Amino acid sequence: MSNDGMNINLYANTGDFQIIPMREREARHAYLDKAEETRFQQAFIYKETDDYMPNIHIYADKRGIQRVKIQVCPSKLLYGTNIYETKEEDLDRFLSLLVERLEYAGILTDESVLRGHYLSGWDVNKPILFPLSSPVLQFLCKQNLPTPKRAQKGLSIYENSEGWGVHFNYQHKCIKLYDKTAEAIKNDIMPPDIKALFQETGSCMVNLEYSMNNKKAVDFELNRISNKLPNTLETAFKKEVCWKILRNRTLGLLDNFYTIQQDLGKIAVCAEQFCNTHKASNGAQKRNALFGALVKMSFWGYDEYKNHLKRFYSKKQINQHFNMLKEIQTPKLPEEKVFREIISNTLFSHDYMDRNSILDTLERYKNDNFIPPKIPVIQTNARAEEYTYAN
Repeated sequence: MSNDGMNINLYANTGDFQIIPMREREARHAYLDKAEETRFQQAFIYKETDDYMPNIHIYADKRGIQRVKIQVCPSKLLYGTNIYETKEEDLDRFLSLLVERLEYAGILTDESVLRGHYLSGWDVNKPILFPLSSPVLQFLCKQNLPTPKRAQKGLSIYENSEGWGVHFNYQHKCIKLYDKTAEAIKNDIMPPDIKALFQETGSCMVNLEYSMNNKKAVDFELNRISNKLPNTLETAFKKEVCWKILRNRTLGLLDNFYTIQQDLGKIAVCAEQFCNTHKASNGAQKRNALFGALVKMSFWGYDEYKNHLKRFYSKKQINQHFNMLKEIQTPKLPEEKVFREIISNTLFSHDYMDRNSILDTLERYKNDNFIPPKIPVIQTNARAEEYTYAN
């Protein structure tokens, strides 16, 4: 597990930082002058460097600059890309680089302040390599991962030039799955040889991430592991802490994961077998309705089919309907097994994702012919529309 993002708030009144003196300022420090003059928030934006720069915002009032908010991706700072994972032993180099980048922006602090500073936001993540194409993974994640009951703010889905993403939103936390391959290629942060191998195999890297959006959320997760764990940047680099948080919060997603293979003959047999052993479903109309429901579920996916039912039935009726469907021994998509096994194995692996592991895994997928079929098993939902007699 790794750290995909961290939020750090430094305060002037506690001596966390100093501002570069006026006489030493250059063009890139103009945002400091602007903040002191206007007493508003100002962001550091300076394009004349190829080095990765953290997202820096400063806040000023009548007393001057009082707070610095830093949003930083450790892997981008260390490696220039976020497809690799940070390691425990990277902490010292990370602190050294962060101090250097902040100094470039005119913010003076030292490693000891940052090492022991609390996080006001934290993203724990694990990049996962699948021998499945991005469209297949998109279908699995968008349509067949039921929204957790406690995700009060529900499900949000996006698709743009940087790929697709699925977010399960809680009050101050979020579980995310998104296409990291497309994002890295779009932002030109994927090494050319790795990019070529991804394109050759048709494989995809998905980022599994758990975001804590404020200090209270970070404190809560650390206290669940141990009440002796301090909320510090140093703690966030501990491998075991990251593993436990991500496993605790994401493995449950797989519990209700549910797919049906898009094979009309097999679906028909399963429906008939179920109806033959359940008298309440033994009539011709109910047989047809059950067959139609399974077909829609297989082509549309869990979430889209559930949204369809919400137009006609109560929450209780929908739950009863899905409980019945899950009793039927339907053929699962072969991709479901691959998806489940790789996520579970990866979350319990102690291996880091680095350049060599990515190349080795992609070469293995290529040599084992374990690559996405030319004719995908998952099809469109157009054929499901034919079964209009189904509920």
